[in-house]
Amino acid sequence: MALTLRDITNRMVSAYRKADYSPAPVRNVEVDGWRGMKAILFTAEVIGSEGDTYHTAVEFFQVDYSNVQKPGWIPVETEDGVVYAEPPTMTYNNCALKCSCPDFRHRFEKELFDVGSLIGNWRRYKRAATATRVMPPVNPRNIPGYCRHLWSLIQALVNSRVVRD
Repeated sequence: MALTLRDITNRMVSAYRKADYSPAPVRNVEVDGWRGMKAILFTAEVIGSEGDTYHTAVEFFQVDYSNVQKPGWIPVETEDGVVYAEPPTMTYNNCALKCSCPDFRHRFEKELFDVGSLIGNWRRYKRAATATRVMPPVNPRNIPGYCRHLWSLIQALVNSRVVRD
């Protein structure tokens, strides 16, 4: 059972204090569609605060497609050629997420995998510990969520009206 972006956001807000996410630069946004699967995938590179480039992806499910352009629908390259997709919404369409940053992997990857909202496989992670200090878990309540890089991509998609809030 995948979650919507609104579900994930609401769970994060209830579990954590408001994160100080300032928008990071988003580059090379690409859109891929799978009409038969009723899915659409947005990928992009997001520049981290230290200048590192992270690869992000947001996939939405239950997306409607049409061969005819409708007002507000977006053109998408699919296996059938160019078709038009109704922009997914944060409150209706289930989604799956992925980011290549360490914070996403360590804090949210397993939790998203457990609820069916992770793109790809979960990579097991063991926290580093020293002989004198045991590190506490980074997500002790096991709340699904996303990192600032995914937040930046989501904001860019919403601001460009490719995804509806």
